[in-house]
Amino acid sequence: MSLKELARTLSEHGPNAKQVIMDSVDKLIEEGMQMGLSKGRTEGRTEGRKQMLLDLMRLKFGELSEADIARVEQADESALRQYSLRVLTADSVAAVLGG
Repeated sequence: MSLKELARTLSEHGPNAKQVIMDSVDKLIEEGMQMGLSKGRTEGRTEGRKQMLLDLMRLKFGELSEADIARVEQADESALRQYSLRVLTADSVAAVLGG
């Protein structure tokens, strides 16, 4: 549908139709923005947790292998939580990563 056709359709349905549609569009845009912000915050927290865990592991065990770094980078929230708890008492990187 072209913009001209849309304008004509809106005109046919009275003056309130434009406002109802504009309000709906504004609401959808706002909801989309909120969803994006929420997702961004979640991703940011996850990335921060990964970096903190890698920092703690480097402090405790020295340089990490590329495989160990990749394993942390690919970890989901549940795995990150487990790794983070283990790093306090583990005696090796393998013990932190559970393998």
